[in-house]
Amino acid sequence: MKTNSKNLKGALLASTVMLMPAVVYAQQAEQADPGQDIEEVTVMGQYIPDEKRATSEISNILDGADFSRLGDSDIASSLKRLTGLSLDTTGVVIVRGLADRYSSALLDGAHLPSPMPLRRVTPLDLFPTSFLEGVLVQKTYSPQYPGQFGGGLIELRSKAVPEEDFFEIGISGSYNTESTFEDGLSYDFSDTDWLGFDDGLRDLPDAIAANPTLEGMTDAELEAAGEAIPNIWSIDLQENLPDFGFDVNLGKRIEMDDSSLGILLAVSYDNEYRNEFGERRSFTNTSSGLEARDNQSPEVCEAYPEAPQTCGVRSTKFEADLNGILSIGYEFGGNNNVKFTSMILRTSTREARIQQGEFASDPGELRSYSRIDWIERQVWTNQLSGEHYFDVMDTGETEVKWRAVRSKADRDVPMRKEYYHDFDLGFESYLLSTRADGNRISWGELNDKTSELGFDVKQPVELGDIAADIRVGGMYFKKERESDFLRYGFDFPSGFNAELRSLVPEIAIGSFNIAPDGFVLTSFVDPSDSYDGSEELFAGYAAIDAQLSEQFRLAAGFRYEDSQQIVNAFTRFTGEPIDVDLDESDFLPAATLTWTFVENMQLRLGYSKTLSRPDLRELAPVTFLDEDGRRSTGNENLQIAKIDNIDLRWEWYFGEDEYITIGGFYKDFSMPIETNFTVLGEGIVRSWENAEAGEAYGVEVEAQLNIPMEEVFEGEFFANRLFYVKANGAYIKSEVSLNEEQQGQQTDSVRAMQGQSEWLGNLILGWDGEDDRMTILLNYTGDRISEVGLFQLPNRIEEPPLLLDFVYKHDIAVAGGEMELSFKVENILNDEYVVYQGDQIAERYDIGTTFTVGVKQRF
Repeated sequence: MKTNSKNLKGALLASTVMLMPAVVYAQQAEQADPGQDIEEVTVMGQYIPDEKRATSEISNILDGADFSRLGDSDIASSLKRLTGLSLDTTGVVIVRGLADRYSSALLDGAHLPSPMPLRRVTPLDLFPTSFLEGVLVQKTYSPQYPGQFGGGLIELRSKAVPEEDFFEIGISGSYNTESTFEDGLSYDFSDTDWLGFDDGLRDLPDAIAANPTLEGMTDAELEAAGEAIPNIWSIDLQENLPDFGFDVNLGKRIEMDDSSLGILLAVSYDNEYRNEFGERRSFTNTSSGLEARDNQSPEVCEAYPEAPQTCGVRSTKFEADLNGILSIGYEFGGNNNVKFTSMILRTSTREARIQQGEFASDPGELRSYSRIDWIERQVWTNQLSGEHYFDVMDTGETEVKWRAVRSKADRDVPMRKEYYHDFDLGFESYLLSTRADGNRISWGELNDKTSELGFDVKQPVELGDIAADIRVGGMYFKKERESDFLRYGFDFPSGFNAELRSLVPEIAIGSFNIAPDGFVLTSFVDPSDSYDGSEELFAGYAAIDAQLSEQFRLAAGFRYEDSQQIVNAFTRFTGEPIDVDLDESDFLPAATLTWTFVENMQLRLGYSKTLSRPDLRELAPVTFLDEDGRRSTGNENLQIAKIDNIDLRWEWYFGEDEYITIGGFYKDFSMPIETNFTVLGEGIVRSWENAEAGEAYGVEVEAQLNIPMEEVFEGEFFANRLFYVKANGAYIKSEVSLNEEQQGQQTDSVRAMQGQSEWLGNLILGWDGEDDRMTILLNYTGDRISEVGLFQLPNRIEEPPLLLDFVYKHDIAVAGGEMELSFKVENILNDEYVVYQGDQIAERYDIGTTFTVGVKQRF
């Protein structure tokens, strides 16, 4: 079922505005009797939430209560509920419509490495909400944070060491209408896949690891190397099981004479099966309009009545998440605490994919492409931090914070196999392809290691009649990357007849046929497939946060960053070394003025200069193969993009957790980094270039209203229940001006930024009771460019699904503790995922509706 989400856009965003009359009524109802005497003086800003005041910047915040209401299992899903935030298909959070290169993610103030080769920011769907105490999304820049800032900064806050002992265990199960108990694609896999670990089945054979290029191997050695590769190729049908998850949380507090020790230990595991069955096309321009040049959809098979009517795209993914966190905190002396946190996050994906139809490389031919895949992604971060308070000045305690962090991100893709079948009219069946690219086996690995040292000092001072906080701090950060990719294939022997080609690959390419006069293992390893690089950053900042008067607060400062990015790579065929060195120093000022003109209203105005550095892979001027099979090449001439940011927001807090905010922003980009394309002999190659200029601007509105239900309805059911309405919406526009070379390649010389939605919105309705909570959530993400159009072809436009979800939780007392029963329905409207190019469907598949039940016991 396809929901007309465009028609709902106005209703969703208008709901935010419609809250305002109700808010005004609520505010008037709470006003005191005009005749009543005033007994005390109110301090300006006392109704503004502490966190809003503490940041001194424009921000949004999620805490534990929000996580419980939203019912999301990972933090990325929760963040899309905030104003101006959305998700892409890989779990990366997009802030204010700006792609991931313009956002930053921190964990307890420290950088997070990314296990994705072409993404700078860690995909936040790796982080379970159960591991986090809260999230700060800061949309105006302040100098204590890294200068790599565009759309905003996301700071994840791990759970604090507990104040009391507890033990908690929970289990859950899910049913998806498109996947669970339906036939999915699968293949022979290792015994430990369910845990998210390969048991060694897919490891690179020792004979190949010792000589990756296979150069100088004898016929016997080549035969042994080929036979050492596990003979696993075929994709079969297998019924998908229901999703399953569990988590265990333990907290312990040990009190001593003048100190205390707290321990938090948590482990979580989740798995899911998902079918993505649909269609995919790419197009070329003709005199009569767009014509499919690459078409895997049902209508292709209709032109081949002799062939099985199975054209289209079929993919089944099994995903296993295994995560753990250990936190140990030691408090001593009354004003000192030291904390060690170790967090490991793992997501492993097994995919089997079949695409059948016509391919651009062979127009008019019916082919089938098959792929079996296993991808392990892991982030492991260890942080030692401390907070100390000293009586240095009589104006207030000196606060010193420090951190030492060591993190590692790994991405392992062992033994990916890809192969083609060609449909033969004479045999009326698919035959194993004998073409040069008919089969490929690859191993890929990326490792990022990061180290970080940082400190922050805050000192309250008095400057005449002005109370202020002086902040200074510094940071050293280093990232080291190693990336390797190996590719192989089997050359077909001459005279390999059609009858043998019709057999399953395990027989056709079995060990019996791997021989000097049969199938021969061939290396396609390219020198440019491996590279290493590093990024080093020294930074320091100074800032002041001053209460200028009862009404005005000024936060201002600057940050200095000295960065160096180095890439060591090799040319594609000759293997000659290529060294890239991007070294630059930047001075980044920032200031935010807050005017609290009445006790519960304030106006914020902010300005800052920030930047966006290219990723290490984007700087490597060598051609490499992306996961989607497209070739890409880096650009050693890339420069750091610079951004001027202006923000304005009016905030009205008229009750506890009740507010309206209306804000606007403008961003001016100098040399923004944009995707570029060119045509070489082997086809289209993706690269990156600095565009001439760009800008983004928008308006954001959000509101929350709470209504005690017992004041509106009578009856025991409504007693002690709080009904709430949250609504937010964003209207965002962006424009990129391309240089002359880019204009000759891309269809639009001026266009919106890739990945930017014009409209975003959320509507959340629910109640909180003494022992139950109910939430209805509607999320809208507007159309956005998923891929820019080339050579007069239209842009590919993604239409994300309109998501309507329902969450209910109920608490009951069991066995001396508290049990939470939960029920959740996701994508109630059963909306689908669609990408258009012009008026043609480029990609489409059903997502399905997911039902989840869970039980959690706390002692």
